[in-house]
Amino acid sequence: MKRLLLFLPILLLPVLRLSAQANGPEADTILFIFEQSPGDEKWILKKAKDDRYLQAHYYRHDTLRWQYPALADTTSWNAFTFRGYRRNGGIENEGLTEHSLEFTRHDTLYRFTEWTSAREEGRTLELLLRIGDNESTFYGKTDEKLGTLMILEEFSDLLPNRYWPE
Repeated sequence: MKRLLLFLPILLLPVLRLSAQANGPEADTILFIFEQSPGDEKWILKKAKDDRYLQAHYYRHDTLRWQYPALADTTSWNAFTFRGYRRNGGIENEGLTEHSLEFTRHDTLYRFTEWTSAREEGRTLELLLRIGDNESTFYGKTDEKLGTLMILEEFSDLLPNRYWPE
C-alpha cells in the first residue's frame, strides 16, 4: 500500500498536466485589451479556444486582481451585453463603427466602447465606470495589436447584438 501511495503522484502527473493545460492561459484567446494611457491598469477580454466561456480579467501592476464572471463556464456569455453598429460611408455621411461591451460587477457598471471613423482614420477606446449616479470615463491606448470589440460580432449565437432595441 505504501508503494502505491509513493507512485500515485507519478501516475497522476500526466493527468494533472493535461488538466493544467486545459485550464491554463494557453487555453484562452485574447479578444481585446484595454490599457489606460498612462497607467498601470489593464482589462483583458478572453474567451476559451472552444468558446466555452467569456471572461474579463482586470490587472493592476501586471497582477491579476479579479476576473468576471468568477466562474468560467457556458453561462458566462450571458453576463455581458454587446452592442455593435456599422455604417458604410456615402456622399452625405462618413463610414463609422461603434461597438461596446458592458457588464456589472459589485454595483459597478463597466462599459468598454470602441469607435472608428473613416474621416478621422483612427479609433477611440473608452471605458465608462458608473457607480450609482457617479460616472468616470477613461481613454485607452489604441494600438491595433490590442484587439477589437468588433470581433464579438462573430459570436452572435453566444452573445447577441443588443444595439437595436427589441
